[in-house]
Amino acid sequence: MRERVKRPPSPMMTESFWKPKTDSAVDHRFSHELWIHLVHVHMLEKQGIVSSAHCADISAVIAELEGLGAGVLEIDGTIEDLYSYTERYLARRLGPDVGGRLHTGRSRNDLGATSGRMVLRETML
Repeated sequence: MRERVKRPPSPMMTESFWKPKTDSAVDHRFSHELWIHLVHVHMLEKQGIVSSAHCADISAVIAELEGLGAGVLEIDGTIEDLYSYTERYLARRLGPDVGGRLHTGRSRNDLGATSGRMVLRETML
């Protein structure tokens, strides 16, 4: 839905909702989401949905991002979640055609449910 909105959210919305939500995701889900991204890229390649060359490029940038940390994502409150900041980073590094392929065949809800379970499992162990 945010893609249809033409203006950034109000400063109040950014400070009271998007920023705390994104900060929490960075603190608790960043590494888990990167693992999920890598597994998803592997599936896209194995199923022949995305070329091996593009999957290798995407995987390399995800590994780079893991090494650099979430600080390189330029979180500015203009988009709503960690998923979107990661996608923006990939698109900037690889171009929108290649970087945008990571999210083929899934939604933020899938990613959120899986990373939430990973965080819960880690906490419980």
